[in-house]
Amino acid sequence: MPRIRTIKPEFWQNPQVCRCSYPARLLFIGTWHYADDHGNLPRDAEKLRMQVFPSPHDAALDIEALVLSLIAQGLLMEYSSEDEQRYLHIPTFARHQVINRPSKTAYPQPDEKLTEQYVRAFNAKLDKVERESHARPENSDDAVSGATLTEGSCLERKGRERSKPKTLKSKTYVEQTLDLSLNGHGQDVEKIFGYWRERMNSPRSVLSDKRKRLIAGALRQHTPADLCKAIRGCSRDPWHMGANDSGRPFNSLELILRDEKHIEQFMAFDIKPPQPSRSVSRQDRRRKTAEAFGFVAGTRDDSTIDVPPEDVHVVDTKH
Repeated sequence: MPRIRTIKPEFWQNPQVCRCSYPARLLFIGTWHYADDHGNLPRDAEKLRMQVFPSPHDAALDIEALVLSLIAQGLLMEYSSEDEQRYLHIPTFARHQVINRPSKTAYPQPDEKLTEQYVRAFNAKLDKVERESHARPENSDDAVSGATLTEGSCLERKGRERSKPKTLKSKTYVEQTLDLSLNGHGQDVEKIFGYWRERMNSPRSVLSDKRKRLIAGALRQHTPADLCKAIRGCSRDPWHMGANDSGRPFNSLELILRDEKHIEQFMAFDIKPPQPSRSVSRQDRRRKTAEAFGFVAGTRDDSTIDVPPEDVHVVDTKH
């Protein structure tokens, strides 16, 4: 049965937690409630879905990907029992949860020495990644700065020539963490962005991390086909494609996927595209207004009186 647990303030500033997506953070908190008093629980993604995300609005979440992201950050540890059943262990559970009278667990316990070695090894890995992420730029002069040789830089040849810092590993680590935060929609995100770039004729546009999160957020409520319909619907609207008074297209991906209202609006445009509106100049608007009141250009109105110029007096309206 679930138990009442404690969330400390430092949880929100924890670097490992901050690297996870918001659903992964919520799942991590949920594991505390459904773990035993020793921080162990079965490794069952579908069971965790029913326990932590029972709402139908969260049906699109990939729980297995969230679990892998927590394992990648060292917040959860996976281990197996003698009967080859898989379990999850929270390495920092005993440090942050105070259990006065722990109950007897029905789950096998992981080896304490193995857990300590896992925590030490992962902390060392995090420290290494942090050092490599703060490495100097590639064109920095080590001789001038006087910096010492670290794990991120090494000697490739004899003498004083140094190689470029090994930033490739840290970059791959960051990209891998971002892919896990996309809830398993990495390939769909790339396909949708490629379709938008081709449809809007924008080959120089770049798939940034912000756009990845935008598309992944829209995929939680819509299928990839629906988002492609919204993109196609925007391309079928002349006004959004630049046929407006300003001559500027309003077809950015941020606008199309801004919220549910915009997505549904552009999906409707795909079924029934809006008709192009003819731009009316200011003179045409004035002429139409005059005609509506009965004044036709070029005709004389008998009700008006022509006043000679010498009889026209200037009236001071200030007094």
